[in-house]
Amino acid sequence: NDCARIDDVIQLAFEHHHLSPPNFAALWTRLSRLIAASNHSQNGHPQQQHQKLSRDIGMLLTRTIDGLKEYKAIQLSTTALSMAKIIKAVHNCENNGRKTNHHQIFYDLLVGRDMKKKESLFHAITSAAVPLL
Repeated sequence: NDCARIDDVIQLAFEHHHLSPPNFAALWTRLSRLIAASNHSQNGHPQQQHQKLSRDIGMLLTRTIDGLKEYKAIQLSTTALSMAKIIKAVHNCENNGRKTNHHQIFYDLLVGRDMKKKESLFHAITSAAVPLL
């Protein structure tokens, strides 16, 4: 809860290389709250920093998806809800002019062209959920 910026949350996650499923669920919950609250005043990363942030978030997303089979039901549902909130926030920002670099990064990583990444993400979550049912 000490991290008030998306960049800080990502940096903290990378400082702890072995995040557990509860940690990943908390990470995505925190990111969903921050992305929903972010605005254009937080825009403006230099290109190199933007690329690093995009790569780092992408790596965290990959680590999350790769570990979904280890999640308990509550962690999986929390992660799925947080991802859905991030996707909703980035879609809303497309329409209301509040889009930031962060929104673009999350849109590119979670939604992608023709919604392919979104479909793939929720397919991975669904596949991990089936054994828990």
